[in-house]
Amino acid sequence: MTRLLALDDNLDSAELVARVGTKCGYEAKAISDPRSLPDLVRTWNPAVITLDLCMPQEDGIVVLSTLQQAGFEGDLFIVSGQDSWLRNTAGRLASALGLKVTGDFSKPVDLTALRTALTKLKPVESDAAAPVWE
Repeated sequence: MTRLLALDDNLDSAELVARVGTKCGYEAKAISDPRSLPDLVRTWNPAVITLDLCMPQEDGIVVLSTLQQAGFEGDLFIVSGQDSWLRNTAGRLASALGLKVTGDFSKPVDLTALRTALTKLKPVESDAAAPVWE
């Protein structure tokens, strides 16, 4: 199952994003402390991360470097209540670090837009074997 990790210092916000991810078919996890991120990237291997930029424990800009060092290769959504220029700048920095920035959302997150973006990313998964035609 495709995994989504929502990181926001406000755990309620991270859990809201995770619930949207679950409804879109992801196995989702919400965390509020970015210090656990390197281990989660390596062991849980999320395909998608939503990242809040402004966090008291560790700034989201620093977290971008952490993601790069941890080898994150999935899709990254930047989430912030800051101005769009800051989200855009963070996205350019993330891209320069080799991260795949798929989009950004202002806070409060437009849940319909988030659901649409996550649904577009999610690969079709099937438990049934593909039919074989002879």
